[in-house]
Amino acid sequence: MKKFVYSGAVIAAGLLSNQVFAQDVVTQKQRPNIYTDTVTVGAKVGYVNAENIDQGAMGIGIFSDYAVSTNFLVGGTVDYWQQSYETGRSGRRIGVQDLSAGLNSKLIFTNVTTPFRPYASAGLAAHRFTVSVSEQDQENNEVDEWEDELQDVEGELGVDLGGGALYRVQPQIDVSGEFRYRNILEDTVKYDQWQIMGGLAYLM
Repeated sequence: MKKFVYSGAVIAAGLLSNQVFAQDVVTQKQRPNIYTDTVTVGAKVGYVNAENIDQGAMGIGIFSDYAVSTNFLVGGTVDYWQQSYETGRSGRRIGVQDLSAGLNSKLIFTNVTTPFRPYASAGLAAHRFTVSVSEQDQENNEVDEWEDELQDVEGELGVDLGGGALYRVQPQIDVSGEFRYRNILEDTVKYDQWQIMGGLAYLM
């Protein structure tokens, strides 16, 4: 009888421990691992589609985020892209470079039953646009020979709106995907942008 009671207790304890473990796994999926009062730094690369430019460009950037709470991050980002295009006037090419530095915040949606951590983001950024105009060298038979004719530098303020998702692949490494719309507030430079970026971040 004692052996039967002892065996029953062991089986019950095993079933209880398995249930607790399963609940813990579910909890981890429902509330992915997010750290408070920590800093992440990372780099990103992706596609930039700017207004008034027919061709897309490759964008690169670096960023850092500080976890104020389990579902709210504040951070900064530095981004760069460049592209050139020919105008309707034959023999004229316009080159555009955009170097920006911005501050943003991310609201993490933690009440989701998925290992991904979706978020919405918003922020402000200062842009330094360098616009150059080149004329084709008529005295040179090489098509790729261009001579700089004019260069202008404009500083503009922009608003960033977007969203994305984070996924923790290692205890200290996140991968991310982000979609962002960057609206330039002034009309002097009409290069509003849509961006799709992928990033890798390291938890300090």
